[in-house]
Amino acid sequence: MGSSSSKESAAEKAERSEKVEKPEPVDLRDHEALKGALDVYSIELIKKAGYAIDHTLDDVVCVISVVAILLALLAHFWEKISPANKGAPMVIVPCVVGYFAITGIVTYITSYASKGIIMRTKPSSGMPALKLKSVMKASVDDHYTLTLTMGQEKCTRKEF
Repeated sequence: MGSSSSKESAAEKAERSEKVEKPEPVDLRDHEALKGALDVYSIELIKKAGYAIDHTLDDVVCVISVVAILLALLAHFWEKISPANKGAPMVIVPCVVGYFAITGIVTYITSYASKGIIMRTKPSSGMPALKLKSVMKASVDDHYTLTLTMGQEKCTRKEF
């Protein structure tokens, strides 16, 4: 009798772990919230398939942004750091130019190079890395387009 109850509890645990949590309700007229909910659910499905998310590009963008912030802080507080060289353009001008160049690079990466990409994965057990991209243009059409790129192959699913 004790073994059957332990089997039932193990079966119940397995059943609970396999159940997909119900997503929170989303107002279908709010296209941004709907796209966000669909993106999150798509990412969860890829994670459940055993893929690990690759945050390398996000980490690079963060490091580049920190360098830009440090340049801006150096330019701003240069007079307090070195009071003898007030307004020294030899330091302030390169810092300002470097700041704008670096923020331009970050803006390009986030706005154009990674536009619409919601997730990248690491290669997993002989499978190539995945790239998941989604688009939902409410003003043009009310379609959610999900593109999954596996290696060189691309698969697009468009739902109405």
